[in-house]
Amino acid sequence: MELNILFECCCSTLRIKSNSKFNYFYDLIFERLPRMNTEKLIFFFILSFQLVHAQSSDAIKPDYASKIDTIQIKGIVVYGKPVDNQTRCVHYHSPLDIIAIKFKCCSTYYPCFSCHAETTDHKPEVWPTDEFNEKAILCGACGHELSITEYMACNNTCPKCLSLFNPGCKNHYHLYFEAKSESPKDNNSKGRDN
Repeated sequence: MELNILFECCCSTLRIKSNSKFNYFYDLIFERLPRMNTEKLIFFFILSFQLVHAQSSDAIKPDYASKIDTIQIKGIVVYGKPVDNQTRCVHYHSPLDIIAIKFKCCSTYYPCFSCHAETTDHKPEVWPTDEFNEKAILCGACGHELSITEYMACNNTCPKCLSLFNPGCKNHYHLYFEAKSESPKDNNSKGRDN
């Protein structure tokens, strides 16, 4: 199939397939390639560029001993254990791990909950649902701040620079954000004019 050949050439050119870090990505895309529309292919090429940039610029440093304790992105300080200038840290450092989260308890940005736990002397607090309009997510690629609502609805893509975020971060929402839930009363009253 022509798309498969295009994909193979792209992976060879971008040196993604040969790197074990990207095998999961390669398998995922290769498996879905025949069903991709043009928009998804463009999305793939943007991701490919990000992955290669991270690889070629040595953005992900293998020597964590030389880590710094803070970085600045567009004047916003990110604390913790970052390993590059895009908020990757010693705990999460894939090419897609490029967000920092402002913790409710201290109004300070950290790359992840582990960075916060290891570098502060207090317990984290989750953002309550009534504060989801607060800007609490920082794109490490461009420095754009997103509200929690914007972040949860952005489909793992920065709305400003179109950099891709790690979709696996959804598994940790409960560590940062209060769970949205509907009470039985709310479910019973849906559709009624009160």
